[in-house]
Amino acid sequence: MSLLFDQNLSRRLPALLATEFPGCQQVVPAGLSGADDLTVWAYAAVNGLAVVSKDSDFATWPSPSARRRR
Repeated sequence: MSLLFDQNLSRRLPALLATEFPGCQQVVPAGLSGADDLTVWAYAAVNGLAVVSKDSDFATWPSPSARRRR
């Protein structure tokens, strides 16, 4: 599983977790700086990433992988 770290989390996390979670990204280097939650979620869905965020609203959304299975 690869992770997409939201803007409110450190840009260093993908490098720090590369062994455990290869392919991780952070939204700023991915070109999503200032993007709204729906845009971040859609990017994660298209790229097969799970969103990691401190924002509580992401917890109420279905996972991007669940959307692809429909």
